Amino acid sequence: MPRPRQFDEPALLDAAIELFWSHGYADTSIADVALASTVGNGSIYAAYRSKDGLYLQAVVRYCRRLTETVREAMQGSSGDVATSLRAYLELIICDCVSQPGRRGCLMLNSLTLVDRVPELRPVIDATTRELQEIVAARLRRDLAGGADQVDVEGLSAHYVTLSQGLIHRSRLGHGPDELRAVADATLRFSPGRSA
Repeated sequence: MPRPRQFDEPALLDAAIELFWSHGYADTSIADVALASTVGNGSIYAAYRSKDGLYLQAVVRYCRRLTETVREAMQGSSGDVATSLRAYLELIICDCVSQPGRRGCLMLNSLTLVDRVPELRPVIDATTRELQEIVAARLRRDLAGGADQVDVEGLSAHYVTLSQGLIHRSRLGHGPDELRAVADATLRFSPGRSA
């Protein structure tokens, strides 16, 4: 039976998230995380076995926070479909432009590492699907009795994919006005949009 961890694991993972997110996987070492978290190298290796193991758990924690943030935002008062979709995209845009150095999304940034850390693939896939379900649940609520007239699953998948594209554009330095223009152009074709 493994021994209980003798450190504040959420604080350690938060420190790891910040370092991996800001500096990337290659430029972040266990020693960097140990220094930032004040947890010894040996304790980190004992808990996660390797840098890959630590990275995986940091991404898992990041993804949980991401889905919680989106779920909370999408539980607000219902509007029409376009209003709800615009609220989702605005959440993403505001997050993008507020990130230091436009560092994007740790989950999406991690796609480059799925061959090295194959356990990342199911985490990223499950998180993407969970985001789609959160958006779909909001759309079903907005549509009420008319949900059978709209492909809610396809629409929510489309908007989660669009949000990921907005994150990539933000990383390339596109400003908030340009990101909002992309969002607004897409929303003009959404079912149930306000006149």
